[in-house]
Amino acid sequence: MNKTVLITGANSRLGLAIAKKFSEKGYFVVGGSRSKPQNFRGEWKSLDLTKLDSIQDFVKSTVKKHGNIDILIH
Repeated sequence: MNKTVLITGANSRLGLAIAKKFSEKGYFVVGGSRSKPQNFRGEWKSLDLTKLDSIQDFVKSTVKKHGNIDILIH
């Protein structure tokens, strides 16, 4: 499928469940949260939504590595 999905709050509950479903459907998932989740399918990056530089780094590094972001779930 080659579509990149960016998910914030991907370390637990709803965010982790959404990441799992998108991964199962063939999307490439990049998840972000302050703590690293267990059993995460995809790429995880540290993210603190209270810090602008953390948000900018999260987005810029994803675009640099994957070329684009097709879906953002916040």
